Amino acid sequence: MKRIVRQNKIAKQLLSSTKLVRIIPALLLSMILSISIVACGGGSDDTEPTASSSSTAIQTTSDSNGSTASSQAAKGASASDEPARETSVGTAEFFVSAGEFENTEIEVNAGDLVRIRFQAVGRSQGEGDPSVLAAFWADESEGSGANLGGGVGEGEITLVVLDTLSDTIYSGDTVAADTVDIDIELSGIHIISFVNMHIYKANDVLVEWTINPTSQ
Repeated sequence: MKRIVRQNKIAKQLLSSTKLVRIIPALLLSMILSISIVACGGGSDDTEPTASSSSTAIQTTSDSNGSTASSQAAKGASASDEPARETSVGTAEFFVSAGEFENTEIEVNAGDLVRIRFQAVGRSQGEGDPSVLAAFWADESEGSGANLGGGVGEGEITLVVLDTLSDTIYSGDTVAADTVDIDIELSGIHIISFVNMHIYKANDVLVEWTINPTSQ
C-alpha cells in the first residue's frame, strides 16, 4: 500500500516536471515576442523626433527665405519711394538803370539744377518798353539793335546768383544774352540779380529760369 502511494507521488512529480518542461519553451517564445515588440516600438519613437526635426528645419528655411524676400522688397520700395524732382519755370522783366541792379528770388532745394536764360537790350535814355524786348527775344536777334528804334542798342548786363546764405555762387561776364546752368548745393531762397555796369546806359532785361529742366 505504501508502495502504491509512493508511486503515485512520483508520478505526480514527473507529471509536474513534464508540464514545466512544456511551459519553458512557451515562456521563452513569449519573452522573444515581447522583446521584438519593444524593439519595434523604440524604433518608431526614434523616427518621430527625426521627422519632427526635419519639419522644423524646413519651416525655418522657409521663414528665412521669406525674411530675405521681405527685406529686398523693402529696399526696392524705399528706392521707388524717392520723389522725382519737379520741373518749374518762371519769368521776370526788369528795367535796370545805369550803375544799378535788380533782383528776383527763387526757392530751390539742394541737388536742383537751375537753368537761367536772359536777354538784355540797352537804352540810352528813358525807360524801356517790355514789348520791344519780348519781340527782340522772340526773333533771337543778336544784332546792334538799330532796327529797334532810336535810342535802343545791344544791351550789356551781368548775371550774379546768391545762395540762401547770401554767398555768390555765380558771377558771369557782362554780356547781351546768355544761358547758364547752376547746380544748387543749399536749400532755400536764392537771388538772381542783374547788375548794370554802365554809367550812362540803361538796360531792359527779360529772364527765364527753369528749375530741373527735363532736357539738357
